[in-house]
Formats: sequence, C-alpha cells, structure tokens
Amino acid sequence: MRRLNRNVICSAHPKYSPIHEEIHAYAKKISQYMLPKTRAWYEVWLDEEKLAEVTEEDPLYEDRYMPRKFKIAIAIPPYNDVDVFTNDAGLIAVVEKNKLVGFNVAAGGGMGTTHGNPETYPRLGTVLGFVKPDDVINVVYHLATVQRDYGNRSDRKLARLKYTIDKMGVDVFKAEVEKRLGIKFAPAKKNCFYRKTRSIWLVSES
Repeated sequence: MRRLNRNVICSAHPKYSPIHEEIHAYAKKISQYMLPKTRAWYEVWLDEEKLAEVTEEDPLYEDRYMPRKFKIAIAIPPYNDVDVFTNDAGLIAVVEKNKLVGFNVAAGGGMGTTHGNPETYPRLGTVLGFVKPDDVINVVYHLATVQRDYGNRSDRKLARLKYTIDKMGVDVFKAEVEKRLGIKFAPAKKNCFYRKTRSIWLVSES
C-alpha cells in the first residue's frame, strides 16, 4: 500500500543522548498514530461468492487513503542527517537548555521530478511555525488530512503534498491546518544545522 504514511525517520542512534531517546519515542508514537486502522480488503471469496467481510472505519485514511505516499522526518539540530526539508512533513526539534521545548514544522518537501514533465519539480519544505511537543502528533495528522482532502487524485505525478501546497498557497494551506487543529502555529524558533562544504563545517540557520 503506497498511498499512506510511508515512514517516519529520525536519527539512527537513539542512545546518543537523552534528547535523542526522547525524540525517538516521538517518532515511534507518530508512526503508530499514522498506521491504517483497518486491515483493508478484509474479504474472503470462494467461487465468486463473498464468505466474510469486516467493515471497519479509519478516521485518517477513510475509504480513500492518500493521493500519494506521505513521508515524515524528524531532525535533531545541529545535524540534519534525515534531510528534513525533503519530506512531506518535517519536524525540527527545538532544544533549549538540554530540554525539548517543541518542534518547528515544515511541510511540502520532495525532490522527485518526472523527466520531460515540466509541471513536476523538486521543492524544499516550507516552515509553517513552531508547536509544543503535546501538539506535534495532531499537527502531523492534520497535515495529512488536508493532503487527503485537497491532494490531486487525477494525476499521480502531481499528487504529492508539495503540489497541494503550491496549488492552495502556503497561507491558505497553513490556515486550513490551523483550523483543523484548533490552534495556531507560533513563530518558528531559530535552528542551526551544520553543513559540510569542502571539508569545512559551516553553520546554517533556518
């Protein structure tokens, strides 16, 4: 099944620090929350006769699933080992005085293009703002519900969240997510990532 949340990735070493371990736990919670709640196509047929059927409800994917795959990443500055801005939903941990205070939320990343199709293009995620840890799971959930409801279902090549955001406009997309959440994004907090250029490590702020 491709048209659902594909994966949630974060730093590969949860024991690197207590913060890494805490954020790893968030990745696991988000992954579990975004799993389909139905077993899909749970029907048994024999000789063209339906023998068993189970009807289940899935509040996230409903009966439609997503227009295309959905990918989530969590970065823990100063390292961006997950390429957080190339994912449909990107969470950037904000740590102050060795305490996780929340996440900057980016949406609409994706580097894929289709050769010969000028309507397709790579795009880095747009930072929408900052949310507290208690709100982050619902934020990711409603990024997905807006994509579910507004994503392009007629052209698979234009079905990723990046195209939905550009079609709606960032401000309209953000407002729709906030309406579903019942809260507004706070202004994004400063993050610093290291990037390597010709063997010299530089600091890049987002």
